[in-house]
Amino acid sequence: MGDLNAKVGSNNTNYERAMGREGCGSINDNGERLLETCTTYNYVIGGTLFQHQDIHKLTWCSPNGRDINQIDHLMINGTWRRSLLDVRVMRGADVGSDHHLVMATLRLKLRRCGPRPSGQRRFDVDKLKDNKTRSSFVLQVKNRFLTLSNLEQQQEPQGMEEVNRKWDHVHSAYLLASESCLGTKQRKRKEWISAETWETIEDRKDLKRKVMETKSERLKEQYREKYREADKTVKRKTRADKRAFIDDLASQAEEAAGRGEQGKVYKITKIVAGKYRGTSNAPITDKQGRLLTTESEQEARWTEHFRESPAVRSRLAIWSSGRPPKRRMAFDVCCMYHALKTHSIVNIINVMS
Repeated sequence: MGDLNAKVGSNNTNYERAMGREGCGSINDNGERLLETCTTYNYVIGGTLFQHQDIHKLTWCSPNGRDINQIDHLMINGTWRRSLLDVRVMRGADVGSDHHLVMATLRLKLRRCGPRPSGQRRFDVDKLKDNKTRSSFVLQVKNRFLTLSNLEQQQEPQGMEEVNRKWDHVHSAYLLASESCLGTKQRKRKEWISAETWETIEDRKDLKRKVMETKSERLKEQYREKYREADKTVKRKTRADKRAFIDDLASQAEEAAGRGEQGKVYKITKIVAGKYRGTSNAPITDKQGRLLTTESEQEARWTEHFRESPAVRSRLAIWSSGRPPKRRMAFDVCCMYHALKTHSIVNIINVMS
């Protein structure tokens, strides 16, 4: 809004929501009226928000060139204040006026219309470890590919369209077979919290809702007291559940170590230490980026990777020198079991190192 002869100055006391501290000059009567209007209707004067030289703030110059003021303002609703990135005077624009062009830079964040796209589904591929499920999955995929091959024999190839059509068929075959045999992974609650503890948590949540909704101070204080007692009960039961969970993991680690299942011992140790993030399903490629699909190629690539690792090379050098390191497996397992029993994360990390 221009040529109101409204000077707002740089002092924004009592008008913090309507202006910043980067204005020029001193406030006048029209400036006070403008600030009152902005405060009433939740507007912000953009020219007072950003730090610039005075020549990039002053918007009007008198015909004699002696008087300059900031009397042209760009105002924006307070809701969009964070969308305003910059406001400054563009002195180079010349339209034969004693007022300079005021330009603002905005960044709009538009709300997405329509339903939000669903995220990528993650199928429960761990079910393929079961022989029955794996056989059923392979059978369904074979049957679907057999049907697709019969359809392709009846149609003539048409260049790129044929490639896209084949890809759609392959994608559909695997997708339908996965939906039928595997299903998607479901988010699980904390596995170490018992059902009884979850019921206590729900009761505490109900008490919190009553505290927030009750108007009577007498009843509200009663609900607050009940909530504090319920909170103590929840914390006591969760500690007991966590202790039982750790004890069970320690027993599993001891049994796995006795059977020589070092991978399971390592996994349990990572879970207790809070560093387990699950396994990665990333594809295995060679040094040139070619995808390795057969089991023999993947094993050869892993062997190559570990042989080139500095830590592995140093250990191989020790073994080749005829001085094999002493086995510490039994000692490490005992130390780790003791650390699990005493819930000492530091001890577990020390054993792992």
